[in-house]
Amino acid sequence: MHAAPPVPEGPTRGQRVAGYAIVSTGLATCEAVGWIVAGNPTDLARDAWGWVTLILGAGFSLFFAAGTPFIGAWGRKLANHIPNLPSAAWEILRGNVLLLPAGILATVLVLLIAIFVPPPAPMATSSLEEGDIVVYSAFDESPRDPRRILIAQWNQANPKSPVKVEEVRPEQLHDRSVNDARDHSNEPADVYVLDNIWLPEFIEAEYIKPLNERPPTSPDTGYIPNVLDTCRDRYGGQPGLWCLPLNTDAGLMFSRSDLQGLPEPTNWDGYLGEPALQALLRVKENPANQLAATSVQAASAAQWSNEEILTVNALEAMWAAGGEVVTRDGRLVQNEDTSAVEFDDGALDGLRKLARAYNDREISLLDEPAPNGSRSTDAFKAGRALYMRNWPVANDVLRDLSSGSTMPFRVAGMKWDSVLGGQNLAIAESTDQPRAAQAFIEFMASPASQLLLFEVGGFAPVRTETYSDASSVSRSYAQELRTAVERARHRPVTPCYIRFSEEFHNGIARALNNNGNLEPDLPRILSSAAKCQ
Repeated sequence: MHAAPPVPEGPTRGQRVAGYAIVSTGLATCEAVGWIVAGNPTDLARDAWGWVTLILGAGFSLFFAAGTPFIGAWGRKLANHIPNLPSAAWEILRGNVLLLPAGILATVLVLLIAIFVPPPAPMATSSLEEGDIVVYSAFDESPRDPRRILIAQWNQANPKSPVKVEEVRPEQLHDRSVNDARDHSNEPADVYVLDNIWLPEFIEAEYIKPLNERPPTSPDTGYIPNVLDTCRDRYGGQPGLWCLPLNTDAGLMFSRSDLQGLPEPTNWDGYLGEPALQALLRVKENPANQLAATSVQAASAAQWSNEEILTVNALEAMWAAGGEVVTRDGRLVQNEDTSAVEFDDGALDGLRKLARAYNDREISLLDEPAPNGSRSTDAFKAGRALYMRNWPVANDVLRDLSSGSTMPFRVAGMKWDSVLGGQNLAIAESTDQPRAAQAFIEFMASPASQLLLFEVGGFAPVRTETYSDASSVSRSYAQELRTAVERARHRPVTPCYIRFSEEFHNGIARALNNNGNLEPDLPRILSSAAKCQ
């Protein structure tokens, strides 16, 4: 009998690793070449070569996407031929209808790129102006503030262009920034941290300058569209971006999770209406909640202070009732001659509901003084209410064990439209460090920085991918927050927003004590304020 032929040995572990590495590197190179070519700073529509590079660049990106699922199979096949790699590579190419033309195409394109296409030139650190980059901001002084962490990282990487934060109290930030832009203080700002509602004013008054949108990295890439819209000139219509978003904001619904039979609000009425009151009664009557419900006083811990939050609450109440007043793109609804803001039936109905909630202590608690100013948050944390509408950072405030015990709670997205909040980073018109200022702004808005801001501080990200990258444990509400941000609505777009909002929430405050009825002259006053008259 003849002996059985020996079984050929498979590739070694090192050969398998090499096979996977070669295939992965090849595919990654295809993606990089495609991205560089398609994003090269040339006007691709002006000549034939531009179209060729665009098509070939897109082809490389498509090949990367199509080939990624086959990394394992191609890597194992290549590993069997590592000892004879040159001849093996040819055999693989010749026997694969996809790889052979791609290999030929890659060779030709790389040669063409090397000859004709200049590489993109991202800003190098050495090209930044030297000296302090002064930022006007109301950042938290706590060392745990992730914005502080990012600034420390920037300063370590850019010792010749460090960031220096000029601390300003939150309620003074707008006026201090305006005064600096007008008069230039002893240490004028290079970068302003601005609420997104202030942008029309700062653009119209020429307090800030537009960004230099350097190709090939488009500043638009990856941003949530309505968030990036706050960085455009939505009042005057001038082109370009005038800032980049640092963080966004949208309302979330916080509910007690230790009470049996407590539903999550499915609409505004479930938070501040009759259904909320019925939920309170059922919870208190349930024997299983006898101990847990002893501290509960009202259905909700709403924010009623006569300031910007009252503008937010009134707009959300009117939108939830089907009223317009402000369209989705931030345009005020006015009469034909624009002499008065129009409050339609839905808006008036929403105000009446808001007034009832304000005056019914079983539906909502009234604000009470608190050392840290988080009145509704403190009330919810003490277990005095079932629900609370608040911004995302309230989650971390509630879970901060160092500030005392808290009631168990869950977080969900609001089922009705929220006001879009957030802060943007803009370059001062008077800065003598525009390149360094923009580089810092781009760093703060980068994907890595956005993930740190969300994970460590709970700041709502401005980029879509951050919500997917976030921890499913500490940020389990990430996708619901993303949905809330994407559907959130703009407040009125006007360069006189501060004045408009003061007139608006003052008028709403008076209406809350008058069954939700507005004073007759308020629509005219609001229209004049929005037009800066």
